[in-house]
Amino acid sequence: MKPQDESLVAAYGEAMLYSHLIEDMLKLNLREAARFRANGYVAPAKLPWRMKDIIREFGRAFPDTTEIVDRMQLLTKIRNKLTHALVPQVGTDFLTEEGRDQIHAMIRRYVQHSSPVHHYLGKLYHSMIEQVVAHDFTLMFEGEIEEHDAHVVKSDIQSLLDEIEKKG
Repeated sequence: MKPQDESLVAAYGEAMLYSHLIEDMLKLNLREAARFRANGYVAPAKLPWRMKDIIREFGRAFPDTTEIVDRMQLLTKIRNKLTHALVPQVGTDFLTEEGRDQIHAMIRRYVQHSSPVHHYLGKLYHSMIEQVVAHDFTLMFEGEIEEHDAHVVKSDIQSLLDEIEKKG
């Protein structure tokens, strides 16, 4: 494989990686927003599973994110075309070096737009957690303490530490 072809494959992989990272961060932010009732958000009884519906639900949970929601909707359309329609749409461009360069440039543009969205979602998640910690740290453990008899003295971690210390 030629170096520029390897670069094209790497760019495609990076584009798909960012697509999946964005989807995962969206789901994480929605789950935590419901858990901590961020912005008064209550998750629907039936959680969305299609990406466009997940994005729409994100907009409902975080109403001040209209611009990023619009961007994510466009990125989703592009991702779907890259995933399902790349060959039918630009397949003949794979036959020439110039065509591969154009495809590579198109995919790099997608990465250029998806990377900031991923970073924004990460910052939003961290900001939400910081707000919970600052206002009511016990929300972090709500529901977990009652379900689990969690104590350091009973933990697997403590047992392993004890085992290490016994061995000297």
